[in-house]
Amino acid sequence: MGGAGRQHASQASLQAGLPEEYLRAFRLELGGWFPALTWLIKEFRLQIGYETPDEEAGIRFWMDRFEPRKRTSMDLVPIDPEHWSWPTANEPALPATKEEVQMARRWVLEEAERRMLQFFELKRKICPQTPILVPLQQLKKYDTPRGYSSEQVRARLKEASSKQGSSATRPQSAGGRVKPRVLSREAKDRLFPSPPASGGQVALTDEQFASRIIDLAIEFQQDVLRATRLGPQFLAQGGVAATAEKDGRIVSPKQVAWREGLSRLEDLNLLHFWLQLGDKESMNLVVPADRAERALEERVSGRHFADKVLKMFSSRFRYECLDADVLYRLWQSMPKATRSAQHIRGMPDLMAIELLREATRKRVEQKELQKAKRNKKGKGKGQKAAGKGTGAVREGSRKAAWRPAA
Repeated sequence: MGGAGRQHASQASLQAGLPEEYLRAFRLELGGWFPALTWLIKEFRLQIGYETPDEEAGIRFWMDRFEPRKRTSMDLVPIDPEHWSWPTANEPALPATKEEVQMARRWVLEEAERRMLQFFELKRKICPQTPILVPLQQLKKYDTPRGYSSEQVRARLKEASSKQGSSATRPQSAGGRVKPRVLSREAKDRLFPSPPASGGQVALTDEQFASRIIDLAIEFQQDVLRATRLGPQFLAQGGVAATAEKDGRIVSPKQVAWREGLSRLEDLNLLHFWLQLGDKESMNLVVPADRAERALEERVSGRHFADKVLKMFSSRFRYECLDADVLYRLWQSMPKATRSAQHIRGMPDLMAIELLREATRKRVEQKELQKAKRNKKGKGKGQKAAGKGTGAVREGSRKAAWRPAA
């Protein structure tokens, strides 16, 4: 089963296109919980920006967004999971309906944890490489339900709003359908940072500068002329056409030399690319050469890569993860725009997992050392207190109480 699952990983997901034998296995194991958990993970990506990396993150998301602080009588009414209805579970661009949210509020934490663990264990067993949701890069080809265009779908998925309250009031179209919301200013600035208007540009930090150069070098495959000509459009709109004119001919994606996840940042020769780049002012890339060299060298070295992934996981899920494999899956699930905004794009997969393993190993050793110091300090205080008590008793035994002579 596992081999076949890997074969379908590139074009199928648990949400759409999964072979019937795998769907049957999930339905037999989970019953009505299968569409319910698919729905929850779909909501995770709509609100957080990428797919749930593991079962603990999924449960914490449910606790933060759906678990009621005080259950009403309606929340306590049990409903057979087979009678649950999740109309948006397989629609990657649509937010949850009011009825779906109410249904999720009725889950019991212990049962939800058990089912989420079953879900991920079964996925790792029969189709470990298959994504749960329709991959972002396949949304243009995805048959969007209810008459939505691919542009609307992509706009909705790019919105990674962290406030659930903003989805409480959803505008209705003439036909009564829910319209996907446009990108909020916060989400747009985070996913697709664009330069301010000329004349009032704010200086970029070293990390922002390096990320912008990396984005341009990857997008235009080190073609300085195309980057100069189309760079402002790329930074303003978050992308350009997949194929573009170059010297009177069409550049095909098959001609791409640098491959994300496989190639190294050193291969982009980033400093040379920046030096040759024209129209730096309009792209807010005018910095001293020594500063540019220092920022790009630090980024290529990957010195802060693992720390940023660890920090991002902690800020998102509110706990510290020291499992390098979980952190690696989180990083792989991020769209390239999110990686760029977090300044962790361009790292090859093999180097990424090695850096994460080294960082988590050091963090575990650091925590063990801190724990040993605390234990030693506590033991020392206890011994000191015991010693003081013993000394007082001995001193009292040496000095007998004064008594008058008989």
